[in-house]
Amino acid sequence: MSNDTTPSVMPACVEPAVDVLKNINPMKILFSLRNDSTQLGTNIDNNTQVQTSKILNLSNKKLSDQNLRRIAYSLKSNTTLITLNLAGNNFGITGIKYLLIALQSNITLTTLDLQNNKIGDEGIQCLAEFLYDNTTLTTLNLGGNDIEDKGAYHLASAIQHNMTLKILNLQNNNIKDEGAEALAYALENNSILNTLSLGRNQINIDGIQHWANTIQNNITLIAFDIEGNGISDDGVQYLAYALESNIGLTTLNLGRNQITAEGIQFLANALETNKVSQHFLFAH
Repeated sequence: MSNDTTPSVMPACVEPAVDVLKNINPMKILFSLRNDSTQLGTNIDNNTQVQTSKILNLSNKKLSDQNLRRIAYSLKSNTTLITLNLAGNNFGITGIKYLLIALQSNITLTTLDLQNNKIGDEGIQCLAEFLYDNTTLTTLNLGGNDIEDKGAYHLASAIQHNMTLKILNLQNNNIKDEGAEALAYALENNSILNTLSLGRNQINIDGIQHWANTIQNNITLIAFDIEGNGISDDGVQYLAYALESNIGLTTLNLGRNQITAEGIQFLANALETNKVSQHFLFAH
């Protein structure tokens, strides 16, 4: 895979959503949200909550793309939102387009939880375009969204240019070695991201070898979760070599991989050499 992750000009992700949101009748939004409140068990009985909340939790409400359209309309008026939790709903690319157009002018949001939806690579491409120039978001949860290598590539492109994102969760997706390589390369050109979870993906020795090269010189990453992948003792050996000279990483989760006593010894030897990373947590 080429190391050139400079993004090409992406297709307009949000133009159709802009047209739809412009055409929503403001008088209908209250009625729609009240209906959603009864049907979905949300706490919204009017759109004031969406427009004024600093912390908005709409997780596990079975929100569809159309539900999110109505919520996005109200979010456009929110100038104080800091945390938005939309985890565990049913929306996909159409819903994410509505959301992103609503957040384009937002200058307060720092935490966005989108885990366990149906965003997929196409939706991630739109989100990556949003992240490219975003200057407020520090925490992003994208676990369980059917993200594959293509989606990881788009995120890698954005990460190289984003200057605020510190925590990124990509657990429980379908990222393989090529996607892992793209993300590893992105971290070589990023000095902000300090916590990354790639747990429960499909990363094997080729992917972990690229991450070992990155970890060797990265001084920003402090927590790296890669549990539940396909890492064997050979892969751990690459990591152990990198850890000998790494001066930043303090937490490494390698649980639920194919690591034997030999691999654990590689890690133990690395810790003897590394005098900085003395508080490692090795889950195995």
